[in-house]
Amino acid sequence: MFFWWLLFAFLLGLVNGYDSGSPFVHLEIQGTYSCSGTTFGTRYIITAAHCFYLSNKHCEDPNFGITHTNLHVDKEDVLVDVGGMCLPTKNLDIQCHAEAIPKRFKVTHVMVIKKYVDSRCAEGDVAVLRLEEQFEDRHVVLGQFDTAPNVLSVFGFGNDPSNPDHSQYLQFHEFETSKCKHENVGDDSFCTIESSKGNVCDGDSGGPLMEIGENYTLYGTVSRGSNCQIMKNRKRRALMKLRGNINIKIDSYAHILCGIPDIFGEDVPYGCENWIHKLDASTNQLIIY
Repeated sequence: MFFWWLLFAFLLGLVNGYDSGSPFVHLEIQGTYSCSGTTFGTRYIITAAHCFYLSNKHCEDPNFGITHTNLHVDKEDVLVDVGGMCLPTKNLDIQCHAEAIPKRFKVTHVMVIKKYVDSRCAEGDVAVLRLEEQFEDRHVVLGQFDTAPNVLSVFGFGNDPSNPDHSQYLQFHEFETSKCKHENVGDDSFCTIESSKGNVCDGDSGGPLMEIGENYTLYGTVSRGSNCQIMKNRKRRALMKLRGNINIKIDSYAHILCGIPDIFGEDVPYGCENWIHKLDASTNQLIIY
């Protein structure tokens, strides 16, 4: 029942400018491409690490893992939209109601799980952003994956190749979890079944996989999937060997994420109750830009 009420609130927001105070965020990076994410506490955003590197082929760069600092995006080139469901753009002739437009924040720090670099992108595709200002806590809880339901809700501002106008709005789909059929997938990953009716696309990276109840329980973040243009084409899709969308289990790194505020002299965020006894955020675990 709560889920349908929340969905109604989202739809109401798109029509009447109602702000649901949702935890879903949009990231604008270098003014040209997007990722999605989730609020964490009152100042932090959880998203995907690969969003903050300059090339889609950064993992193949021989210097990655050695002098990776010359490959990352400057934090000054990252803007975060929090608290809205409609993104005004110059390219689409769609009007957003003023109350549905998110508040835009600048970023003070980008923190990448060090394993992402050490493994050359095979594991640890998680990053945390610290914003210049605080926002209202959305009560996101970091969940333990072994307690997750079989079907998770995925939210994001990604591209919709079948209807580009939808890319301006927050979208959601429900995905069934499955075993990964990919080669060289890390122990920190799980997969969701791909579908032509709804799939993660460009711009959904870093978006949450969660269950909505009394709280928003975050079980994973979107890492990567199949090309959505191909997924919408029946003939091309028939030639593909679908292996599932790859996502990162948030509990693999919750002990690091929950310890990050302590680096800045701040309190442990709401939602870290299961991890407070084993916090471990340090320069050995994180790369901080």
